[in-house]
Amino acid sequence: MCLFFLSVGSVNVSWQLSVTAFIDSAYEGVIGNIHLSLPQMSRTLELPIKLSQGLQRVNLPVMTFTPKDDVKPWWPQGYGQPNLYTFKVN
Repeated sequence: MCLFFLSVGSVNVSWQLSVTAFIDSAYEGVIGNIHLSLPQMSRTLELPIKLSQGLQRVNLPVMTFTPKDDVKPWWPQGYGQPNLYTFKVN
C-alpha cells in the first residue's frame, strides 16, 4: 500500500509518501532490512526489521517532499498525462 498525497497549508505545500509493506515470514526471528527507493526523486530509505512468524504489517517512515524537490502532480483520468513515479521495496 502506498499513499502519496499533497498537504496544503497557509504557508507551504508538501508531498508525503507513506508506504506500508505486508510481509509473510515462514520463520520466527528473521532479521533483515527493508529498502525503499524512489529513483526519480533520488531518495532511499533503509529500515532494520525483525520478523515474527506469519503475516505482519510494516509501516515505513513517511518521506516528505517540498517544492524544491519538484514533485509533478498526478492528474485524474481525462485531465492529461499522469506523472508516474516508480518506487521499489526490497
